[in-house]
Amino acid sequence: MKISNPQKLDKKIAKVEAKSYKKTLKFKHKEELKLAKKAEKMRKKFASAEEKKKRKQEKRAEKAQISEIRKYGSAKASDTKKPKETDFKKPVDKEAETEKLLLSIAKEQNPVAGWLNLDNAALIFPAGETADISNMFRVSAVLREPVDPILLQKALNLIVPRFPSLTSSLKRGLFWYYLEPSNKPLVVEKQKDFPCRKIGLDARNALIRVTYFSHEVAVEILHVATDGNGGITFLNSLLCCYFKLQGKEIADKTNCLNHLDKPKPEELADSYQQFFDNRKLPRAKDKKAYRLSGKKLPAGVLLTVKGIISSSAINAAAKARGLTVGQLLTACLIYAIEEDRNFYLRKNKLPVVIGVPINIRKFYESKTLRNFVALMHIENENSDDFDAICQSVKQQFEKFNNVDYLKSYVNFNVRIQKNKFFRLLPLPVKNVAMKLALKMFSDNVTTSTFSNLGRIAAPQEFKDKVIRYEFNLGPQSTILTSLCGASYNDTLVLTFARVIEESGVEKYFFRKLRELDVPVAVESNFEL
Repeated sequence: MKISNPQKLDKKIAKVEAKSYKKTLKFKHKEELKLAKKAEKMRKKFASAEEKKKRKQEKRAEKAQISEIRKYGSAKASDTKKPKETDFKKPVDKEAETEKLLLSIAKEQNPVAGWLNLDNAALIFPAGETADISNMFRVSAVLREPVDPILLQKALNLIVPRFPSLTSSLKRGLFWYYLEPSNKPLVVEKQKDFPCRKIGLDARNALIRVTYFSHEVAVEILHVATDGNGGITFLNSLLCCYFKLQGKEIADKTNCLNHLDKPKPEELADSYQQFFDNRKLPRAKDKKAYRLSGKKLPAGVLLTVKGIISSSAINAAAKARGLTVGQLLTACLIYAIEEDRNFYLRKNKLPVVIGVPINIRKFYESKTLRNFVALMHIENENSDDFDAICQSVKQQFEKFNNVDYLKSYVNFNVRIQKNKFFRLLPLPVKNVAMKLALKMFSDNVTTSTFSNLGRIAAPQEFKDKVIRYEFNLGPQSTILTSLCGASYNDTLVLTFARVIEESGVEKYFFRKLRELDVPVAVESNFEL
């Protein structure tokens, strides 16, 4: 066989040889890498095994040293130094240990309540889009001594059976919501986050949360359970048990209940139904209100600004103008909102409307621990003259603070509940109707809220144990800034709670109080 071109053949053979050489090199490189990885793994395994052996030997030596010292004392351990026991103990998370202990104590709770219907005012609260957070409030007491969480949990265990309407959970029925004992015990929590965080509306969560921090004991409550007056009674009863567990005698029972007594029917009654008389009384139509605006804070963030003032000083300022303290503070709030509106040059001329709750217990004797309040709307038609605002507020307070207005308010609400057609509607359909009612009669007709508990009634023995009480509302979906007040021991604490960055309203408010010769000390849960 003749080869026509031997040079081309040689080139082809050279190429094939070069390719095969490259492939062999690649293969060898891969094999070398595999071997290197295996060797590295073996080295790591050997090193970790050696480290484990060293640790075991060190632990054995340490244990031997400790056992020698425990058996024979420091004199026997001649060659070795006496080790400290703290050197061999793992660091303990005290907070985690406290939480475990609180949970173990809480498991001893024995709620004895059956199911309960919601009161008339509570029916509408679960229907809101953010019902699990927007209908909350917080009452707290600042003590003279640091709080002992273990004793606080034991005190909570004692009063849980005494307050079935507060310590129950919310459940859904076919036609209505109702209350039943929670599946989980109430556990005292350390306050680590912003106040009035979300409480789930289900069988796993009670309608309240008890927290502590430093010298403060607080109870956060969903409005489904009770109003501010019922919240204070619960807090006082809790503190009474707490002080007794400390070995302190509390003989006076003002505004607190004995945990040894059984719940009474009148404490669980729906007083709206008892006050209702089915008369159709005239009721003023609510006007669409001016609404505050601002940059909203992230969900779950609630900023609080507290103004701490002398009760006697604010009383003197109110008397000088012929007003009550509630009237003067409402006028100051309206003035602050008007000043804030003028500062931002907002052209919206809708009236500023302040929702002010009225405690119906002052007009109709009731021992209920559930909701029993009415709401009056105090309006201001674009006036920024403080004297004119004061006179207008005084006239409106006198107009609403009477039995006729309260009857018309209660009759209107209870009549809806008793409507046969409405009663037959399934709960999901009722929720839609009640959401619309919330927008019509609450969200769109209120600029802000001022809720004043007034002078807190408490046992005489609390005076040298409790410095002051505090009260604030939780985050609201449409009311961006709210004001609450509580007075005790000649100290009035006014708390603004807001969900926006802008702080103009409280600045103008406290500035006005200083102009009225009322000194104010300001505290907040953020850096001012």
